Amino acid sequence: MTPQPNCLSEIAFAALLQYGPDGNSSQSRTSREQVRRIKSGSSPQLERIAQRSAECSAAGKLGATFGRDVVLVPVPRSRPLKAGALWPAMRIAEELVRYGLAREVMRLLERREPIQKSALQRTAKSRPAPHDHMRTIVVVGSLAVAATRIVLVDDVVTRGATFLGCASLLHRVLPHVAISAFAAVRTMSGQEIESMFAPDTGVITYANGRLHREP
Repeated sequence: MTPQPNCLSEIAFAALLQYGPDGNSSQSRTSREQVRRIKSGSSPQLERIAQRSAECSAAGKLGATFGRDVVLVPVPRSRPLKAGALWPAMRIAEELVRYGLAREVMRLLERREPIQKSALQRTAKSRPAPHDHMRTIVVVGSLAVAATRIVLVDDVVTRGATFLGCASLLHRVLPHVAISAFAAVRTMSGQEIESMFAPDTGVITYANGRLHREP
C-alpha cells in the first residue's frame, strides 16, 4: 500500500453504533433521529454512549481501544469553534473519561479554516480528503503528552478522512505515540441496518487517493 505524501496510510478505529443515512426501514429512520440527538449534544444520549462503550470495552467488543494509559483527543468540527459553541466530540470524550475509559482529554487540534462536511456531499470527489483536513487543522496546546496512546474521538465517522488527517498531523509531532480512533457512530451508506447497536473495530486505509473504511 502506497501512502499519500506526509499522510498516514491507515488508522485503526472502533465504533459503538451504526446508522443508515439512506435507508427506509424503521431501524434506519430511528438511527437518523438518534444521530441528530448525538449531534445536538443530548446529555442522556452522550452518557449512554459512554456507558455502553464501557460495557463493550470490558467485554472485549471494542478491542484494546481504551485504557488508563490513553489520552483522548477530540476531532475538530468542520468550522472554527466559537466560544461556548457545542462540540459533540469533546462532550463524548469527557463522558468516556468519566466512565474510566481513558486517563484524560486533551485539546490538541484546532480547525483554523472551514471545510465542507463529508456527510453533506454526495460524491467521493466532492468530499474532503485527509490532506484537506491537514491543511485546515493545526496542532495546538501542550505537546508534552505523557502517554503511550492517543485515541481520536468523533461523533460520526463517514469515510474516515478526518481521522486520517488528524492522526497524520499528530504523528508528525508525536511520532512515538500510538494513534487510533473512536467514533460513537459509523455511517452505513446505501443499505438498511438491522440494529443501531453494533460495536466493532476496523481500519481506515488511504492509498492512491482512495479512502476505504472497513467495516
